[in-house]
Amino acid sequence: MTFLQETHELKETKFVANSDSLSANCVNPASIEILPQSLATECFCDILCNGKAMMDSSLQLLSPDRARQLVELAEQARRQLEWFAGQPVRYDATALQLLDEWIERTPSPPRSLQILWVAFVGEVFRRRHNGEWAIHQSDGGKLTVICPTERGMLYPVDVAAQVSRRIAGGIAESLALYYVRQSILLREHEDIA
Repeated sequence: MTFLQETHELKETKFVANSDSLSANCVNPASIEILPQSLATECFCDILCNGKAMMDSSLQLLSPDRARQLVELAEQARRQLEWFAGQPVRYDATALQLLDEWIERTPSPPRSLQILWVAFVGEVFRRRHNGEWAIHQSDGGKLTVICPTERGMLYPVDVAAQVSRRIAGGIAESLALYYVRQSILLREHEDIA
């Protein structure tokens, strides 16, 4: 078991998707509920930065069950994005361009749809950069993906905050561009602090 996989109890948010909302190509995002729930997680106290451990008790890993729920939500978002785009969608930068377009065409999206988008963006980072889902407590409990850098350090990618910025700021806060910028930071030791 790796450092990132060890867990203990924490009170946090549980994401539940109603399976009745699924259809062949589309999901009803209004069926997603946010419920308070006790979950197992890692007290994420040691984050490696510049080769040294530092305390950051505000970052806590999600339990495997909660992370799996986010993976399921991301898959619902991917299927809905396929339906929206009319083409196959993978967890990659191209999909984030399609998601940017979807967001642009959806004024005032409901909270449930925003959660799907966060789950999808987070899964792109998690899969492409071998990350782990976490909660950033000092930032209002926002979902984050902790990714290892090429130099062996850990870097939090604040996916929930970026989706919020994208909705509020428009295309200037592009998710595709954010992905490229963060991917570069994950490769460069000097820019991560």
